[in-house]
Amino acid sequence: MSDDNMQNDDFNKNEIPSADDDISGLNPAMNMPLDDDMPTAGDGGMDFQTQQQLNENAVDYDFNEMQGIPANASQEEVHLNEAETAADDGPVTVRPVEFTPFDSYTPTNTDTNKNLELLMDIKLELTVELGRCQLPVKKVLELTRGSIIELDKVAGESVELFANGKHVANGEVVVIEDNFGLRITSITDPEERIKSL
Repeated sequence: MSDDNMQNDDFNKNEIPSADDDISGLNPAMNMPLDDDMPTAGDGGMDFQTQQQLNENAVDYDFNEMQGIPANASQEEVHLNEAETAADDGPVTVRPVEFTPFDSYTPTNTDTNKNLELLMDIKLELTVELGRCQLPVKKVLELTRGSIIELDKVAGESVELFANGKHVANGEVVVIEDNFGLRITSITDPEERIKSL
């Protein structure tokens, strides 16, 4: 066997240990060589149990560090910290929320008037509808200047007044100087207004 082949055999042998090889110098958790400052079996004959204990201590150190336990904490401090954590996870007392009843508050007329005064300056859009009709698209496209559309209202019939799109009253059209106007003849019942919502 040539020197090159022997070196390759030694290299492969060092890479993957067989069952007969001494693996006490390897970290079983990571399958990597231990740090240089860690004693190994070849340094002073550290036995397998000692090596295993060192590895367990390293894992405990990492676990404690993740939980916020200092590295130099004594066993009593660690047990005390675990007891505090267990106490935090204890039973929790649950009770329903108690609200003050609304019956104790009775609004007065002055309260209502103040609330209404806040709304008095709000502007509503009023619309008077003369009537409606339905046309096919073809007829709408044929509309020109001077076309006449027949509505569903009879001449002289009352027209509808809408406030923000809600029917609130009926009336008749009047002319005030040069403008159209509306004389209200009836107010829509509150029940009908609620139905239209």
